[in-house]
Amino acid sequence: MSRLPSTAVAVLLLTALALSLTFAARAADAPPPSTPPAGVNTEESVFGGAWDWFHKGGAIMYPIALTSLVGLAFVIERAVALRKRNALPDDFTASLTAHIDAVDVDAALDLCDRRPCSLSRVIKAALLRRSGTIQEMEKAAEDAGIRELWLIRRNVRPVGIVASVSPLLGLLGTISGMIGAFKTMGDKGGTMGNASAFAADIHEALFTTFFGLSVAIPMLVCFHWLEGRGESIIAEIEQVTGDLLLRLRDRRARAGSADQADRSDR
Repeated sequence: MSRLPSTAVAVLLLTALALSLTFAARAADAPPPSTPPAGVNTEESVFGGAWDWFHKGGAIMYPIALTSLVGLAFVIERAVALRKRNALPDDFTASLTAHIDAVDVDAALDLCDRRPCSLSRVIKAALLRRSGTIQEMEKAAEDAGIRELWLIRRNVRPVGIVASVSPLLGLLGTISGMIGAFKTMGDKGGTMGNASAFAADIHEALFTTFFGLSVAIPMLVCFHWLEGRGESIIAEIEQVTGDLLLRLRDRRARAGSADQADRSDR
């Protein structure tokens, strides 16, 4: 089963979020069914209703919206950066394999310097230990792989923070709305008093909770998807690096055997 490109997955998630918010706003503010007057732009009324719905959530809706934009920026950045052609370019792997087969470590190191990517940094760390044993080279590659995993996760972490913070902000709006609602009741001597004012405060509480969860759920999905993608790339880098180091060991052994045979013939 073929995978969707990273950018396509991100776009689908973001489109789903936008559609869910738009339809929720339309459902919340839609008047009873009636024939719209002539000359009324239906599209403008939908977006106007979405803005009214957002505005009714109170001031806490703005930090929730801000966190969603921050999370969206990091999701797009990581989705692009974690594409295979950026972390493990096929042409780079082919060129590197050719240099390893020729036992030309200097050319391989030069290629790594000219083509910076996750794979090049890991394999370079191993090749710099070329005078050591194959175990020492593998250990250097393993250490470099750990550093690369940290670099990959560094920009994934903000997505997880947004997924955690946005529902808390929604909860904060809920508490604010409930405080306002009970304050309204208290001002009226413990009775419901003005029912519309009481309902408006509860309205704010429900909207902020819904909006916070609407941001948190897609961000949580993106967070785990990006984490899994990063771990998958690191695992593939380790496999490619291990194969290249084994090829280098075999080619060195063959070259050594050929040199020994030439000296014996002489």
